[in-house]
Amino acid sequence: MATGGRRFLAVAALTLWVLLATSVSETGTQSSPALPANFSVAYNGTVGSGEAVTYTFTYQEPPNTTEAVRLHVTSPDAIDSHPLLVVVRQEDGILSFQVPLRVEDYYLFNEIERTLCPAEEEAERSADVTKTVYVQLTSSAAANVTYSLTVTKVVDFDFGYNDTKDISVSPAEPQYFSFTFPGHVDTVVVRATAQDDKCSVLSLQRAKCPVYDLDSNIEFSGIFQTFTSSAAITVQKEHFPDGKFYLVVGVKPIEFECTGKAYTIQPITGEIDRQPTMKEVTIHVEETLTEADFVTAVLAALAIFGLFYLVSGLVILGTWFRESRNGKLDREMDSIEDSFPPENKSLTETGKSSYGATGEEEAHSDGRAEETAPADGSPPRKESVDISSYDTLDDIDTEKEVYRTKRVLYVADLARKEDKRLSKKFRLYNRNLITIAVFYALPVTQLVFTYQIMMNRTGDQDLCYYNFLCIHPYGVLSAFNNVWSNIGFVMLGFLLMLLVYRRDRLHKKQVESGGIHAKLALEYGLPKHFGLYYAIALALVMEGIMSACYHVCPNYSNFQFDTSFMYIIGGLGMLKLYQKRHPDVNPNAYAAYMFFAGVIFMAVIGVVYGTKAFWGVFTVVYILATLFLNMELYYMGRWSFDLKVFKRAYVMLRTDYLQCTDCRPMYTSRFVLLTIGNLVNLALALAGAVYQFQDFASFLLGIVISNLLIYFGFYIVMKMISGERISAGSCLLIALSATVWAAALYFFLEANTSWQKMPAQSRAQNRPCVLLGFYDTHDIWHFLSAVSLFCSFIVLLVLDDDLDYVRRDQIVVF
Repeated sequence: MATGGRRFLAVAALTLWVLLATSVSETGTQSSPALPANFSVAYNGTVGSGEAVTYTFTYQEPPNTTEAVRLHVTSPDAIDSHPLLVVVRQEDGILSFQVPLRVEDYYLFNEIERTLCPAEEEAERSADVTKTVYVQLTSSAAANVTYSLTVTKVVDFDFGYNDTKDISVSPAEPQYFSFTFPGHVDTVVVRATAQDDKCSVLSLQRAKCPVYDLDSNIEFSGIFQTFTSSAAITVQKEHFPDGKFYLVVGVKPIEFECTGKAYTIQPITGEIDRQPTMKEVTIHVEETLTEADFVTAVLAALAIFGLFYLVSGLVILGTWFRESRNGKLDREMDSIEDSFPPENKSLTETGKSSYGATGEEEAHSDGRAEETAPADGSPPRKESVDISSYDTLDDIDTEKEVYRTKRVLYVADLARKEDKRLSKKFRLYNRNLITIAVFYALPVTQLVFTYQIMMNRTGDQDLCYYNFLCIHPYGVLSAFNNVWSNIGFVMLGFLLMLLVYRRDRLHKKQVESGGIHAKLALEYGLPKHFGLYYAIALALVMEGIMSACYHVCPNYSNFQFDTSFMYIIGGLGMLKLYQKRHPDVNPNAYAAYMFFAGVIFMAVIGVVYGTKAFWGVFTVVYILATLFLNMELYYMGRWSFDLKVFKRAYVMLRTDYLQCTDCRPMYTSRFVLLTIGNLVNLALALAGAVYQFQDFASFLLGIVISNLLIYFGFYIVMKMISGERISAGSCLLIALSATVWAAALYFFLEANTSWQKMPAQSRAQNRPCVLLGFYDTHDIWHFLSAVSLFCSFIVLLVLDDDLDYVRRDQIVVF
């Protein structure tokens, strides 16, 4: 049956009950005549079985105003089995309740205070209107029941724009007021604040009767939030077509809906003390941004990130102009060509290389370099010597176990595979990520918008964890600012993609040009493979899209949407750092994404089922995974992961370390990196096992970011130790990235919400907007983290530009 039909039947039943109560009963008893009564006067009396007492209150309502009537009834000796029945009749409605009032089936309140729903106003009424309220009290108790009745007029029932009001409410004494949108206002924010943490409800309902203000029905209609110390509802005029709504505040009799903690049902013992259930609440209705301010804030974000496009274009243009004017490339080409030994001149002329299109690996039998250690302690350098008179073996050119076990490795040793084959392998990172993104994003988008539509239809604002003190709706979106602030990830991700594409095209043109240019591209500097760069740029774009999807309706069910691509970004960053000097031993895309899937799966399990048993299993798996990764990194991919891996690790430990005379590590730099990484990861594993953090997703993300920073720092230090130069531009970008990262983390820690808590508890963390009256601290985190990630990956892109004119057999692997 429709809601309107049910309400009609309820009103009809109450009307019939009142008519029967006010007429002669079947037993012959009759109600007393109606007694004229005055407002704000307490009427005390008794009523017994079969008796009814009726009071009449008459008042004049001024034109174009609304004066509500508030009823206060107390009956200390009324009991639940034989209550005091109260029926209030008005011209267009009936309100009935009993004393004591039963709440949640186990709380009784013998003191009740209710506001009567005012009659609908006539449009532009110019004269006073006389209104009458009839209050009837009856009881079926055998003995007389005492009562106290007070009826008052609520003269400040109309809540003004930018007005503030202090009220007292309890489960049996809710309050509500009327608010009408001014002609020039389309959106307002209704705020409620309190000093105590009693569980309460803020509700906005259509200005129609009946008004749902009790715990049992306050969530039946309109827009509502549970809250403890703070609540805020941003409401648009379009939500209430008549431009008017009732602002209702009530108190929950138990704390479960606000805290989620188990509670013990108290037996009904009679009257409940009024004071412990009272809550002092301050209500304020305030203005929001104007349309011009809204547009300004939106365009400001576009302008800021548009500047990155402008600056990037100017830098590219300036670099091209400077190099063209100074003839830098030609001078480098001449010096490189002069440095080729005579026997390699044919390679320069034909443009063919062992790393090029022939697909054959170059033999180092002639002109082989030997390692010499400089006096300054830097890693050994290769010097050209003639060793043609020595008897050499070809094993080093055919067996990777030979050249990968040298004490000092050079990039040429780990870049022996065909360039085209490697490029095709690394492009799979980008192509697979596109497929993953499509299949991941489509159901996510459908789900979050379903949540949003459900919240809009039901009015239940506990479904989504917004910062309600700083949300700006637009269209179907309740918090457009939280969604829009992710534009930085998208714009900077596409910019990074364009910059990578530019480098990719220049490299391909250089290879296709042949001659010395191809030789320079294929045998000098670090190998140029851009597939992982494209994947990183796409992951940055997808992080913006998925974070925006999460912020459509952030809650416990979709938290992983906001962090999934952050795991991928961190993992791809580490893979790209490793790939720079280890292109032949980098994992393929399928294995990498399977690992990322396992990480995301672990994050979901940790949040949904974060028990002690889970933390124990996770700690063991975490430590074992770290050990396996150590073996893979230390031995350059020469470990096979099978059932005998533990046996091989034991044999290696016993023979190479426990029984050795010279236990110095073969690869010192890698040993230092892995030692630092092991200590950090062990500390993180133990911290997780001891503290068992509730926000497991953020803890896991912290592990990924920590390992990325360790590896990145190690890479920069080893680059400096190796005598390689870090350009001034790279240093500036590194300093900028570190500064922006620090600022971003500061705003990230200033959390405005927490989906690990109940909605009311999360709402207590809400804070006002801090930027342009439109963005909160989490929006600023979005902006700064997008900039910091972009700058970090630009550093990754240009960090080794100083090696572009250095032979690969002179670039150290670390």
